[in-house]
Amino acid sequence: MKALITNIKSFESYKFNQLYTSVEDCISDLMLIDITKHAFKQFAKGQDYIISFQKQIRSGQELSKKQITMLKRIAREIIYYLANIQNKNY
Repeated sequence: MKALITNIKSFESYKFNQLYTSVEDCISDLMLIDITKHAFKQFAKGQDYIISFQKQIRSGQELSKKQITMLKRIAREIIYYLANIQNKNY
């Protein structure tokens, strides 16, 4: 994550390369999300993708090009979620 961003509206227009230096960085952040936590269950956008991407990566499979495209689309949500977790210590 390039920066700690606490307001999703403040970076809605950012492109993926302004948020992450690489897809691998985004995947690293994706894997930091604990899907068993209560806070994650309140996290609406991209929740199903995050769960399925984590399962696939943990099983040793790589994400397809279409999945990477979707990962890039939800990158802002990943950053926002992690920023809130870090600030609120869920």
